[in-house]
Amino acid sequence: MDDDIVSNIVQHKNEEGRRNNIEETNRTEFLAFLGILISIGANNDASLDYHDLWSGELGRSAHIAGMSRIRFRDLLWIIRFDDKSTREIRRQSDKFAPLREIFQLINANFPKFYCAYKNTTIDEMLSLFRGNCRFRVFMKDKLGK
Repeated sequence: MDDDIVSNIVQHKNEEGRRNNIEETNRTEFLAFLGILISIGANNDASLDYHDLWSGELGRSAHIAGMSRIRFRDLLWIIRFDDKSTREIRRQSDKFAPLREIFQLINANFPKFYCAYKNTTIDEMLSLFRGNCRFRVFMKDKLGK
């Protein structure tokens, strides 16, 4: 994530924070928030309630040192990747509108960090999913295992 991506997320997050009377965040705090999210995923703590992540018994010291539980909850609640005020207009022509802008910024960075070589193989993946997601496609001819 380069500075453009971080600035974009922080800007939209602060806009949502103003609408909900939550103190604005900055780049450093957002990176700490992102680090805590990565730590939760890497340590398989996603099944724990966020209250437990900050407890003395089950919590990790990195979470406690990074930010308070209430601040983490507030930032998780207001995270946005686009301008919410224009989302409905954009959504009429683009189902992926809430994530389109950040997705394009991240995709633009991929060539900077990875170069495919002649032995690279690209293939599709079939994932079983029964939830409601507008941009997933159901293919009845392809049976999941």
